[in-house]
Amino acid sequence: MLFRSKEAAEEENMTQAEWEEREQNIANKALFKKKCTKCHAEKLTLSKKKALEGWQETVKRCIKRNPTWILPAEAATITDYLFKINGLKEEAIIKDTTFKMKKVK
Repeated sequence: MLFRSKEAAEEENMTQAEWEEREQNIANKALFKKKCTKCHAEKLTLSKKKALEGWQETVKRCIKRNPTWILPAEAATITDYLFKINGLKEEAIIKDTTFKMKKVK
């Protein structure tokens, strides 16, 4: 999306790329709300933390329940949005899956 005017860009104090990313985030959030909050509470969904694969599985389960409600491109956008705002980062996943071995005598 292009800045509407030089003044608007200056007011926002953003680069073109930052502006476009913000606009895309707004659109992705709107898609999430439109498709997901029909059946799920927004606060509950956004309180969960999952790895990318976990969010992909969650969205796949929703599609199985109602295949015509979420299109494949929408599923990818929703999954990416959920992971971006509530995804477990790789280091957190590794930390959660490691454990200390005890020496047995």
